[in-house]
Amino acid sequence: MPDTIQIEPDGTLTLPQAVREKTGLKEGDQLAVEITADGILLKPLSGSPIEIYTEARAAEFKAADDELRGYRFK
Repeated sequence: MPDTIQIEPDGTLTLPQAVREKTGLKEGDQLAVEITADGILLKPLSGSPIEIYTEARAAEFKAADDELRGYRFK
């Protein structure tokens, strides 16, 4: 069953924590609101796509950092 949210008297609503975590949304982020044939669509407004790194991908970054550590540019 999908999560439900309630519109507060002042018009605000709160996205469930699980939705914010899965999408990478945080306080202060802005969303575009569109009315579609299927309902209301919320889309993050950001300059770059969100990428959530797996443990393996994070290990690749760490390995690259470790390899460059101590390297001296000429």
